Amino acid sequence: MRYLEGSKDWVGLLKALATRMGMSNGDFLAYESGAKLEFNKNKISDGLTTHLPYLCYDLEKYLIDSFKNKTLNASEFFTEEEYKQYEEGMDSLKILAASEVQNYKLRTDDKCLGEIELFRKIANVIPCVITTNYDDFLEKEIFQGKFAVYSDVSDYYDPESQGIGEIYKIHGTANNPNSMILNVEDYKSFEKKSAIVSANIMSVLCDYPVLIMGYSLEDPDIRAILNDIASALSPNKLAKFESRIIFVSYKPGENDLMIKPYSFGEHGNRLTIRSIETDNFESIFKELSCMEPSTSPSMIRKFRKLVKKIVISTEPDDSGYILLGMNDSTFNSVEGKVIAITDQNYMRMLLKNIPNMKGEDLVNYILTDTSEYNPDAIVNHFLNARNVYRKDQYVPIYHYLLQVDKSIYIDSEFLKKYTEIKKDQFDRKITSSACQNILGGKSIRTAEDLKKHIETLPNYKRAIAIFYCTYKGILSPDEATEVLKWTYVNRDRLKIVESDVNLTLTYIGFVKWSEKQEQ
Repeated sequence: MRYLEGSKDWVGLLKALATRMGMSNGDFLAYESGAKLEFNKNKISDGLTTHLPYLCYDLEKYLIDSFKNKTLNASEFFTEEEYKQYEEGMDSLKILAASEVQNYKLRTDDKCLGEIELFRKIANVIPCVITTNYDDFLEKEIFQGKFAVYSDVSDYYDPESQGIGEIYKIHGTANNPNSMILNVEDYKSFEKKSAIVSANIMSVLCDYPVLIMGYSLEDPDIRAILNDIASALSPNKLAKFESRIIFVSYKPGENDLMIKPYSFGEHGNRLTIRSIETDNFESIFKELSCMEPSTSPSMIRKFRKLVKKIVISTEPDDSGYILLGMNDSTFNSVEGKVIAITDQNYMRMLLKNIPNMKGEDLVNYILTDTSEYNPDAIVNHFLNARNVYRKDQYVPIYHYLLQVDKSIYIDSEFLKKYTEIKKDQFDRKITSSACQNILGGKSIRTAEDLKKHIETLPNYKRAIAIFYCTYKGILSPDEATEVLKWTYVNRDRLKIVESDVNLTLTYIGFVKWSEKQEQ
């Protein structure tokens, strides 16, 4: 683990346990050689991909035999807390492994602390986490108790699970030693339940964009999961999934983000994903911090729990709220049905028929030259419906500010703060990895030049290229708008990223509006 002092890989962990048991390095190597022989003999029937579960089994047997023949005294060997677990019937080696993992400490060097702080800032854009790590670094240091933690296969049936705002520790947790997947029998048991695990993981991977970090693409668990997906999806669905997954691997000393495709798969279907090799995780986290979820995963999880509690009642409870139930006769179609979760003041606004215009609606109005509302109504809605638009969201409101009288917005503190945040976001975006070398040495002078170049770019850089050329003054705002409209009309073919279109259109409007303010 990159951020924990003293953390070890699987072999290092087992060496540390062997040392604590009093085993010499020579004896450890002998046991490891024996485990390799056992693995080579049984790997096909057991379905394992490494000798280490066999080594875990042998080390545990060594420890139990040491207790039996009095070489070690369990009450003296274990700490007081460990001995309580031992008396409760927990596996001896898992008790030691859990203690070793729980002794890991947070690293305190400036680089790691800086990365951890950035990591915490992106917690609100991560819907779910799937990890094979035993430690509690993620739930404790990054998500800080906001995510539910599931560390046993039976947890996947928990009625409280909402499929978002959750951490799935598929190999167990050091907080419950018996849940840890370590030895051969653990892996055999895990294999029997793997259909449940795979189904749950595939549901998460198919519902949300996927960023794989901290693993090798040669990791058997990762390959098994991705191979399951590759074999289950049709070529059309597989292509869509490929665009939503990125693998980040650690490459010591590599400060740049080295992007290249990685292809694998079985049974005919091939999965090709973007792979990034780097030692610069700060850039990765900064890039992710530019993403704009409508609300945090932990909040969505609370909303889902609330919706589950809808009951048949028309009488308000002590809080003054009414929970409404519906049956087949009242809810035979989703058309015209609305579930609103908001505070009382904003609900009053909604009930007064104030239009609800989402950011993507405004983007569509501008890029297709259509609108259901006049500019005054849109600006007033933006300034007054503050619970709808977050300050860090890209909303192309500047296009409408250009069309209304200044008196409507001149005293708006919300707009002032929104504009300050936008300036900072634009400046951070232009220095992000997404904008680095985006022109690839090409000479771009006209809108047509940029259109041709966009055709050669990966889909996730196409809208960003327009933002870059506008920011650098390569194209005028009007030329940039022309190119953006062209990409929007061809969005199904170009597969442009919607959030990047919002960013670019917001920036174009901001430039034009700022120029008008200076006149």
